[in-house]
Amino acid sequence: MSQTDIVEYYSEAGQDYSTWSPAFNMHFGYWRAWLWPFRLEPMLESMNAEILRRVLPPNAEPASGEPAELLDAGCGLGATARHIAKTSRARVRGITIVPWQIENAMRLSKAAGLRDLVQFELRDYRNTGLPGSSFDGVYALESSCYAGGASKEDFIREAFRLLKPGGRLVVADGFLSNTESSGNAVYRNFLRRVHEFWALETFAHKAEFHTSLENTGFKNIHVQNAALRILPSVLFIPWVTAGFFLKDVLWKRRKLTKWQLDNALAPIMGLVVGMHLHRFSYCIFTAEKPR
Repeated sequence: MSQTDIVEYYSEAGQDYSTWSPAFNMHFGYWRAWLWPFRLEPMLESMNAEILRRVLPPNAEPASGEPAELLDAGCGLGATARHIAKTSRARVRGITIVPWQIENAMRLSKAAGLRDLVQFELRDYRNTGLPGSSFDGVYALESSCYAGGASKEDFIREAFRLLKPGGRLVVADGFLSNTESSGNAVYRNFLRRVHEFWALETFAHKAEFHTSLENTGFKNIHVQNAALRILPSVLFIPWVTAGFFLKDVLWKRRKLTKWQLDNALAPIMGLVVGMHLHRFSYCIFTAEKPR
């Protein structure tokens, strides 16, 4: 897929994410024992909190006493950036290649009274043009999948360059455990459709991603298979999708564009892919740039 496809996809289908989350948390949730599994939004906010906990641990405040500087690589409409800004002293810079997302992220952040703490810029996280060693932490929440190849080396190298010594990279996303050609015909077909419908070249290959982190110079690499943590939010997909088609399409007689239809169908196909746990997993990687 080209960058043009990605920009068109998010520009056309982006507003429909409000069906999943009124706050535009464009990701899966992180369930914890005290969270009611029949309420989606608190689990989505819990994922935001989990990203903050990993990218900026409580004892990792900059020695200067200044607020930490974080980069949201592939920020969407900025929901995670806003959560972090509200719950920590950190300043967050969100970057995306989609102008529509910048415009609306700024609008939502202004309405939330957070424009002094978060900013959004039109940049490619594979080659940002930002000064090196500028950030205490970089995170990518279900956005690293849009980087190149199965190793996502272009994204990883840029994140390493941007981090200050001792800074952390956190990546939460879907990962392939086997080659795309493995598995039965149903799995391969649905995986191909998910890639196509979400304007992806490919999800990262878990082993290649890990190797790329090591080869780039990251240390203290930790990976968590978070499939069971996101499962309660994943189970909302059929109901949210059905509600979208009944309310927005049939009742309102709304005609969907290709990307809007693809975006509505992709999560259902993703359910089938995700059922093949030995071939696909949802992981959270944490890695540190040496001091």
